[in-house]
Order: sequence, then structure tokens, then C-alpha cells
Amino acid sequence: MTIRNSVNAIAAAILLLVLFLVGTSVKISTDLTDLLTFVTGPAWDTADGAMEGTIGLQQQIIALHGMHYEPEKVAEHQQLLRQGIEMADEALGRMMAAKLIQSASLAKLEQQKSQFQQIRSEIAANPSDPALIQQFSQTSQQLLNFLSQLEEEGDSTVEKQFAVRQQLENWSLWLNVLGLVFGILIGIAVFWFARHVI
Repeated sequence: MTIRNSVNAIAAAILLLVLFLVGTSVKISTDLTDLLTFVTGPAWDTADGAMEGTIGLQQQIIALHGMHYEPEKVAEHQQLLRQGIEMADEALGRMMAAKLIQSASLAKLEQQKSQFQQIRSEIAANPSDPALIQQFSQTSQQLLNFLSQLEEEGDSTVEKQFAVRQQLENWSLWLNVLGLVFGILIGIAVFWFARHVI
């Protein structure tokens, strides 16, 4: 092999190593960016929306029970009820807009929310009716239980993405080790070439 061909082969090997490492680094960096965008976007909106929606619903439950048991403080409880409605609507809207929950689950959520809103309106109009309070307690507990399931579903989506992150980190480690080994082999080849051929 001539010196010229040897130098060209070594230069080509170094160029291929650099292209390979840069290409894989860009790919891993892009994948990590996409993962971070997903986790801080739709996945977060799903899990956090379910949690905050639950808090808003609990606030409404407290307000309606307060209207029943403390009729002299109706104005305070109505304010708390409005705040709870606003909080729950915003949070659950975010959760639903993220589109990570299955459509069957979303349809069930809409149905349970509708039942909850109907009984909520009836109690707000007549807070002293014990039968309505009993019905409201059952309806609200069903909705809260279902939201708990949706929150777990959102949390599991986030947890799955952390497994993807771990896999990307492992690939990055192996690619760096491979690049290091390949670089050392090229260095040894250059050293050998310089000592024996030149």
C-alpha cells in the first residue's frame, strides 16, 4: 500500500467516524428534545389536568355540602363553588385537549361530568334537600373515582416516556464508547503507520 493510499484510508476512516458520531448525536439530541416536549406538554397536561380537575371537583363538593349544612354562609359557599367550577373546567379541558386519554374514556368522562353538573345545579337551587345531597354524594364519588383512574393513566404515560429516555441514554453511552474505541484504533493505526511505513 502506498503512503498516499494509507493516508487517504486513515482520513476516510476519521471522516466516517466524525460523520457517524455527529449524526447519531444529532438523532439522540432530537429524540431527547421530542421526549422533553412530550413530557412537559401533552403528558403533563393529562396527568396534571386530572389531578387539578379532581381538586376543583372536590372544592365544588365542599361548597355544595357547605350550602346544605351552613345555609347562613351561602354567599361564601357560592364563591367557592364558582372557583371550583372554573378550576375543574380549565384543568379537565387541558387534560382532554392533550388527547392522550382513549376516546372511550373521554366519552365516559363527559357522561359522568354531565350527570355531576346536572345534580350540582339541582343542589345549588335547593341545597336543603337531603335526597339530592345523597344522590350528589354518589354521583360525585363515581366521578372522582374515574378521574383517579384517568390520572393514573396519565402518570403511566409519563413513566413510559422515562423508560424511553433511559433507552436513549444507553444508546448515547454505547455510541460514545464505540466512537472512543474506533478513535483509539485509528490512533493506533496512525501510530503504526508512522513508525513502520514512513
